[in-house]
Amino acid sequence: MAVKVSINPEACIGCGLCISLAPDAIAFGDDGKAQAIGEMDEATADDVVASCPAGAISR
Repeated sequence: MAVKVSINPEACIGCGLCISLAPDAIAFGDDGKAQAIGEMDEATADDVVASCPAGAISR
C-alpha cells in the first residue's frame, strides 16, 4: 500500500536523511526544509518516520 507522510515544517531541521531514504517521495522545499511530494511503500515510510532526528515526520 502506498503511503504519503506528513512533515511538520516548523520541526524540520533540513538534515536530508528522509530525502536520502525516499528521494522520489520527499524533497527539499525553497525554504530548505523537507516536503512530501509523493508516496512510498509502508516499510520506507516507517524507516523515514523512525530516522527523523527532529521527529518532524509522521504517517
